[in-house]
Amino acid sequence: MDLTEEMALLYWGKTGEGSWHPLIYHSLDTVAVGQRWLGKSSSLRRALGADRLVSWALFFLFLHDLGKADVRFQAKAPDLLRKIYPTEELSNLKKIQSRDYRHGPAGLQWFDRDRGMIYSDIPHLWMRAVAAHHGSLQIGSHRNLSRPYAPLLWQERDRKTRQALITLARGLFLPDTGEDWPDEEPPDGLYGLCSVCDWIASNETWFPHCPATLSPRDYLPSRLEAADRALTECGLVRSRSGLHGMSGLFPSRSPRGIQRIASSDPGIAASLLAVMEAPTGSGKTEAALSLASQWLAEDRADSVLFALPTQATANAMFDRLQKVAPLLFPESANVVLAHGKSRFNRGFQSLVEGGSSAPAEDGAAQCSKWLTAGKKRALLGQIGVCTLDQILLSALPVRHGFVRSFAISRSVLIVDEVHAYDSYMNGLMDDVLEQHRKAGGCAILLSATLQARRLQELLRNWNGKEVSPGDPAPYPLLSLATAEESRFLVPDDPTPERTVHISILRSPEALPDESVYDGIIAEAAQGQAVAVICNLVDHAQAVAEKLRKKTDLPVDLFHARYTFEDRSRIEEAVVKNYGPDRTAGQGRILVATQVAEQSLDLDFDFMVSQLCPVDILFQRLGRLHRHSALHVDGLPRALVLASPEDDFGLHCLIYDNAALLWRTRRLLEGTASILFPRAYREWIEIVYGESPCDGEPPSVSATHEDWQNRQQGRNFAAHILSGSALDLSDTDENAAGLTRDGETSLTLLPYDGRSQDLLDDAGTALDAIRHDPSSHEVVHLQSIAVPASWKKYLAKLENIDGFHLLPVTTEGEGWSASVPLALRYSPERGLERVRRQE
Repeated sequence: MDLTEEMALLYWGKTGEGSWHPLIYHSLDTVAVGQRWLGKSSSLRRALGADRLVSWALFFLFLHDLGKADVRFQAKAPDLLRKIYPTEELSNLKKIQSRDYRHGPAGLQWFDRDRGMIYSDIPHLWMRAVAAHHGSLQIGSHRNLSRPYAPLLWQERDRKTRQALITLARGLFLPDTGEDWPDEEPPDGLYGLCSVCDWIASNETWFPHCPATLSPRDYLPSRLEAADRALTECGLVRSRSGLHGMSGLFPSRSPRGIQRIASSDPGIAASLLAVMEAPTGSGKTEAALSLASQWLAEDRADSVLFALPTQATANAMFDRLQKVAPLLFPESANVVLAHGKSRFNRGFQSLVEGGSSAPAEDGAAQCSKWLTAGKKRALLGQIGVCTLDQILLSALPVRHGFVRSFAISRSVLIVDEVHAYDSYMNGLMDDVLEQHRKAGGCAILLSATLQARRLQELLRNWNGKEVSPGDPAPYPLLSLATAEESRFLVPDDPTPERTVHISILRSPEALPDESVYDGIIAEAAQGQAVAVICNLVDHAQAVAEKLRKKTDLPVDLFHARYTFEDRSRIEEAVVKNYGPDRTAGQGRILVATQVAEQSLDLDFDFMVSQLCPVDILFQRLGRLHRHSALHVDGLPRALVLASPEDDFGLHCLIYDNAALLWRTRRLLEGTASILFPRAYREWIEIVYGESPCDGEPPSVSATHEDWQNRQQGRNFAAHILSGSALDLSDTDENAAGLTRDGETSLTLLPYDGRSQDLLDDAGTALDAIRHDPSSHEVVHLQSIAVPASWKKYLAKLENIDGFHLLPVTTEGEGWSASVPLALRYSPERGLERVRRQE
């Protein structure tokens, strides 16, 4: 074998095996995965820029483990070290070994020092992208690197080995270029690409160790077939059908309103950002999928990623998207549900258990087990459904956050209910969209009640243009943006007007009086499906209890303060009894909190709602007469209950701007009906506008101005955190704290105070979960979310990884506790605080 002097450093013929340095083979496996993936995905190649940058990407992928060319790393496997250097004196091995040696940061620093460069130049940035493959961007220091660590002869041999690896990489991937180094910065996607390729190449199922007798130039082609198999079996690559538009995905439906624009406008596919505003129930989800399918057919993205505000809404969307997946990806699309409790969704688990082993021709939606083996991978499937916090983490300095960003960049990102997020979350979402735009990604944002100011912000952030669709803007509206311009499209078919008869009643604490209770029961007795939507869990429990005492009609209760196991059961029953497949004319009453106001497909004849800000009220009213087939005659009707005071009492614990409540109440007291869709624009701009309403007290105006100032501060804080040089964990608890403003809810885990067992049927011993409670399924099924305001009481309880262990006394199917709070729980009512006089 003809070897140059440099290459001879990488060839260990002296061992008698004729083998090459083991660093070469894993590095070439990583390159093989990257090369085949880039070859199959034009969106990935586009994210990397010019074709010549693809060669540089492969060059640096090969160098991602450069820091392993250091005897301190090799000393972590003494048997291997003795095999590599059988004639060396290794008596001082313990002095060489270093637990603190991390080959990622070390590889970056050796790369710089070996070149004589110690500052941030462009090659440094490329190397930094691949050296971060173990998750942290904070790789600029390595305290043990500068001090002598081994005999000078060994240090010099390490240096020459690293140089030989770089020379080999140039020969393999840059044979025809005269460039010493790239002259432009690396794409952000290189960080995530390297991490994922490294994960796959490290899997011995796909890349088993083989006798390393092949030369590096011959070895790489021999591993390309394994790379193809790995990319397919782990669920990262699937062929697309080419079906697109409403006719392709929903052939039995006649497009209407915003759906017609999304399917027919000739210029829409040229856009990269679409903001769809249309009433609740108007088919925005189908319109978004129609547009996304066009972008997939044009090879502008590899996947679709749907982000929703809550786990419940994500679960509901997951069920809908399973039906679409086989149409977009006929060879078994990987549909991934990605949120903190996705493993408890039975539909998702059935896909995971099927894996990607089923025949491709069956066209069923599946989910590769590889994609679900860790949260970092969960967004890499062909169709992903997640909560928004999983998306926002990509903008934050969390470990492997760049893998999330990389996954998003490959996708058509669809964000639902964009009106539902506060200024802090909007700040993070703006940063996510900025990353997505830079990567050449496509995004679709959906809302029924978006403020005009927020729409203009979204468009301006995408292309820097100050544009307005008009004052007032038309509605429904499809706003489109490219890097150069923004434009606005209005459906050519008139949106049907919808009138909701509305009345308002001031009552103490916004609770029903006897006449309201009697009216609710009378409606249900006539066969109506009635909703009572409360702002506070305590109120919902009290109202449901009162109704159950006054009637034998079915009264259901739905809120967030249940164990996960009970809440899942109740949610399924609510969708069955109040969803589109319910039986009309069977009177029953649902008392619920905010869990019923967004994304769940529920339908009611009559509604009673406690006062809330106008955009949220419109979301609730959107659940009236949602499916026309269930309503033969009559108009939707609603009663709003409002506190008589201007500070609105406990309701401001939920909605921290009393001015929004005051203005909404003022508008409601001046009308007997609300005309949609016109009200979406008119009412929301009045309530959220800077100008005071007629007759508005100065104190209310001051409250609104103070709230606006706080919102600006929260938005700024989000941008500061996004750009900070931190290195944070992405655990579920930390994720909730990082992606939401203010204190997040707390988690109670009840256990039997006498037996020291959890309350599951198996009676899991408390001691069995103390070490790592979050890894135990029973903990997640039995835990209960409670308000952050309870923190002062729960501080007295034992706290393990965010789970507050609560000793209780069991009582039938429920339980009670007296310390640190008087509490009781039942599967029907959920968790409630007990007043001491009871």
